[in-house]
Amino acid sequence: MKIKKDFEEYLDKIKKIAAEEGYDSLDETYVAHLRARFWGEDVIIGESERILLREMKISDLEAFYEFSDAFSEPVLEMFVKETKEESEKHLQAYIENMYPMYDYGIWTVERKDAREIIGLCGLGQAEVKGEYCTDLGYYICPKWRNQGFATECIEIVLDYAKNYLDFPLIYAIIKEENRISKGILRKFGFYRLKSCERSGGNLSVYQKDLTE
Repeated sequence: MKIKKDFEEYLDKIKKIAAEEGYDSLDETYVAHLRARFWGEDVIIGESERILLREMKISDLEAFYEFSDAFSEPVLEMFVKETKEESEKHLQAYIENMYPMYDYGIWTVERKDAREIIGLCGLGQAEVKGEYCTDLGYYICPKWRNQGFATECIEIVLDYAKNYLDFPLIYAIIKEENRISKGILRKFGFYRLKSCERSGGNLSVYQKDLTE
């Protein structure tokens, strides 16, 4: 059983690692996230009146597999594999490595009134212009589309990227024919940077300056 002293020792180790990397102190939000992860609590990234974004849990996979397009959406394909055993192994590695290292990633979207999982939204890493950068990814299951949930998710993520992570730029990579996503991105001030080809079709790369 973990006790308070265990967390204090764990936090001291993290502080030493941070000091070696040139950081004099740890951000309060980062410490709060570390504490929640250590005790197995939900790490809440942000919320609106209707939804909240939190770090994924293994138990979320049950909801992911129930989405009708689970095996065709790029954001979901990262986590929904051919077998649930493979998915659990992949997601566990993601949870243990991505979140603690970067303090961001793809997050679960929940409706607050029913605590129902309705999608995913967050930040990933993609290659643009030969360099790896941070990109926006989002998915709302068909049942809850066209009700403004994607807009609320993106607002939370952009606020987190700008005001907590202090990112100067953020990208979004979408299918060329995805007119709905194009409209959403333009509404948030993204502009089309270029097109590219990858397995599966033509893609459009969008960019947003978060310093403006």
